[in-house]
Amino acid sequence: MIHIVKPSGQLPRFFVGTTEPGESDLPFVEFIGSFYRESALNDLVPTADQAIRSKFSVVVNRATSNPVIWDPAVGRSAMARHLDAARPLIERGQLYTFLIQLDEEQGYDDKVLVYIRQLAALPLSERIPVHVEFRHLAWHAYPVLQALSGDGIGISNVEQPTSIDAFPLKAYATTELGYMRYCRRKPYAETEVVERVHGQVQLGKKVADAAVVWSREYNDQAAENARLSVEMMGERMSQAVFQ
Repeated sequence: MIHIVKPSGQLPRFFVGTTEPGESDLPFVEFIGSFYRESALNDLVPTADQAIRSKFSVVVNRATSNPVIWDPAVGRSAMARHLDAARPLIERGQLYTFLIQLDEEQGYDDKVLVYIRQLAALPLSERIPVHVEFRHLAWHAYPVLQALSGDGIGISNVEQPTSIDAFPLKAYATTELGYMRYCRRKPYAETEVVERVHGQVQLGKKVADAAVVWSREYNDQAAENARLSVEMMGERMSQAVFQ
C-alpha cells in the first residue's frame, strides 16, 4: 500500500465537476479538448476566464501521451508547450493538474513508464502537479504505483467501458492530490451514483484534495450526476470541505 502523509485533522477538499465547458455551480472543469487537438490549448485561457472560480485539469494531447515513438526529448518539448499555455492558470491558482492518459490498448512497457516519468518531470520541477491514467490491466501493479509515488506523480482512478483488460476502478492515491473520473458510456442512475460516492469517500480519507469528474462525452446527465454526488458526499463526509 502507498502511504500518503496527511496532516492530522486535515479535512479533505473536494472539487467536483465535469468535462468542459463546465457548470457555474460546480467548481471543477476538465479541459479535454487538448487531448484531441493540441491547438485547443489556445482556448484554455478564454475558457478559464469564463470560470474564474473553478479549478482546471488540462488533458495532455494524445500525440504526446501516446506517441508513435516514445522519445522523451520530443515529449518534453510538447509538455513545455502545454505548460506555456497553462501559465496564466498556474499564476492565478486555477490549475489543479495536468492529466496524461494512456490508451486502452497500451499495456505495460518499461520504456513507456520511463517516458511518462520524464514527461511529468518538467512540470513537477516547477511544483506543478501531474496525474497519469492507466487504462490497461497490465499497469495494475504495486511497482507501478510505487514508481509514481516516488516521483510525486498522481494517479487518476477511472471508470471506463467494461473490458476484460480494463484497469479497475479504485480509490488509489500516490500523492496528496486525488483524482477520480467517471467515463462510462451511459448515464448513471441515482443508485449507481450513491455506490460510487463510497469510493470518493475512501479517496478523501487519503488525500488533502480530491478532484471528481463526471465526463460528458457519453453521458448527457454528467452535470446532474455531479450535483447528486456532491449531495451524497456531504451526507457521508460531514467534515469534508466542498469548494
